[in-house]
Amino acid sequence: MTRLRLLLVAILAMALAGCGVGAQQRAVVIPSDDVPSVLSAPLSSPSPPPSVEPSTSAPPSTGAPSSPSITSGTLAASVYLVDDTTNRLVAVHRSRNQTATLSTLIRTLLIGPTEAESAAGLTTAINTSPALNKITIQGSLAIIDLSSSFGDIRGAAEVLASAQVVLTAVSYPGTESVLFTLDGTPTAVPLVSGVLSSDPLTFADYASLLAPAPSTP
Repeated sequence: MTRLRLLLVAILAMALAGCGVGAQQRAVVIPSDDVPSVLSAPLSSPSPPPSVEPSTSAPPSTGAPSSPSITSGTLAASVYLVDDTTNRLVAVHRSRNQTATLSTLIRTLLIGPTEAESAAGLTTAINTSPALNKITIQGSLAIIDLSSSFGDIRGAAEVLASAQVVLTAVSYPGTESVLFTLDGTPTAVPLVSGVLSSDPLTFADYASLLAPAPSTP
């Protein structure tokens, strides 16, 4: 340690000489009390840099907009079932995977009410278990092709069944009207008045069949 201090003193003396301080002919021993603390402190190894934990945060957004869909949570759709007591139509919300596309929404309707919905007095007029063949979109018009068993529904149930399909379809964002085909063949369906129509059908054609909104106290 003494030799180290002498070496540091010599280096300090040479530095002072470069600053205009007169050089000494030999090393001079400086009393330990006069040695600056920075020189007398023992040398130590540099501390290792702090470790960094891997980031678990989500990567920054690229700014690309997400595609609009039912699953984004910004849109909503419903299936329409029949109140068994009043024969009025009631909108029922379903899970996102059942309303993600217009096709899955209509297939969900064709399956009918859940056990809980049946227990609550809801039923369906679509009682012939028709299959959905395909849906063709033309702008805001949806051409819904069902299997021919849909045409076997008769009487008042036929009006309600047609209304269920139309109201469910137009609840899907972007769909405003519906045409029916059965196994690829265009077909007319009854309006509320019982008159058959092969024109595009809208919400207004069956709005009178909706159950009244519950009154607020």
